[in-house]
Amino acid sequence: MAVVKQQRRVTEHILHSRRSPVGSIRDDVGATCVAFFFRAFVSLNQDPLTSTGLFDHLTELYKHASPSSPIASAVVVLAGTSASSCFQHGSTTAWHYEMHMRAVTSVRGAIADPVARTKDETLMAVLLLDYAENIKAVHCSTSTTHIHYGGAIALLRNRKRNSNQTELSQSLLRATKHNSFWQSLQNSSNNETVSNVQSMSVSTPSDTLMALDAIILQTFRVESLFSRGLVSRHAASSTTQKLMVTLACWESLIPHHWRPQQMPSIAISSRMRGLKYEHYVSMDVAFIYNQWRCVRLMLLLLEQRIAVEETLSQATGNDRLREPILEVAHLIDGIYNSVPYFFGAPHLDGICCSIDGVFSVPPHMNYGLSDRCSERFAGEHLGRWHLVNILKWLSRIVQSNASWSQLSKKSVIVALEKQYASLKGHVL
Repeated sequence: MAVVKQQRRVTEHILHSRRSPVGSIRDDVGATCVAFFFRAFVSLNQDPLTSTGLFDHLTELYKHASPSSPIASAVVVLAGTSASSCFQHGSTTAWHYEMHMRAVTSVRGAIADPVARTKDETLMAVLLLDYAENIKAVHCSTSTTHIHYGGAIALLRNRKRNSNQTELSQSLLRATKHNSFWQSLQNSSNNETVSNVQSMSVSTPSDTLMALDAIILQTFRVESLFSRGLVSRHAASSTTQKLMVTLACWESLIPHHWRPQQMPSIAISSRMRGLKYEHYVSMDVAFIYNQWRCVRLMLLLLEQRIAVEETLSQATGNDRLREPILEVAHLIDGIYNSVPYFFGAPHLDGICCSIDGVFSVPPHMNYGLSDRCSERFAGEHLGRWHLVNILKWLSRIVQSNASWSQLSKKSVIVALEKQYASLKGHVL
């Protein structure tokens, strides 16, 4: 009882310190969901779901985490997922997608950093996102991809043998092993050597990433405000145009070797037969570039939605509606063409590309077959973690766009479902 009271005091302190004095509707939703989650966690302290080790140190870590940290972002997503209202109302659904993108962006940055990648906070954030996906699957009767859990396994395999000595590390290790998905992963590889995940990522300039993240969040913001009727068509159109110009400037300044190389059509396996193939310098760059595609697609379709409303009173808007169709199709095709890389980038050709564009054989290739299997295992699961988040974003963009014809929307959704089916069939 004393422990429960102490946890309750910590929780109340957390909630009080994070409460915004002047909050928007979105902030109120976040505060309410987080309050619900922590209070439920305290009152259900003996629940089997909270006794696996995942939540043992969560209150303390969340107390000292900054609002933009992977831990804080993942907690908001998990809290929002656990509150059923987030899946029953349009405005809270939009809020949840925005919070999910914030969390993915934050975790993405941590995974790309060689130091942050090995920290317990990053591992916990990925496990929290996995827990949120499991809750959503139960509430919404959907299947899970276990993509976050695969990323957690890859992060664990990237650690040194003696790095799991702290109480927190042991707790997270226990939480990871407790998950039923671990049972199927155990038989997939017996190799416990260190995974060289550094060969899959690139040291990307932080200001470049922050600039894209800022554009993404501003895009979500203007779309949310316009969808709820809180801004005029003129204001939304003006903001959208400015964001498109800013995004074009961002794209023009990225290094040339970040752009995908178009490879001949190959069939890595039966499930990928017929797909084209793009090659990137790293997994991290592939994710960033396809994030650019998604936010460009989002802005194009937002501009089209605004034009649709204008056509209700102006007959000259039809030409404007047809303008972005070819680019929309091109962006979607590009995302599809990146799928094979996310599935098998670390072992397709046996080479990686450094930041200066010079091809070289990575050090881990000299370690022998067992180390290559370990690197391949970690690489595939981190690749799928990136891929699923891109496909989820694309799916959300398509399904939420009312101006598309049902036929066009259905064709894209069917293609997405085929990609998901391939992905789920390949996840161990």
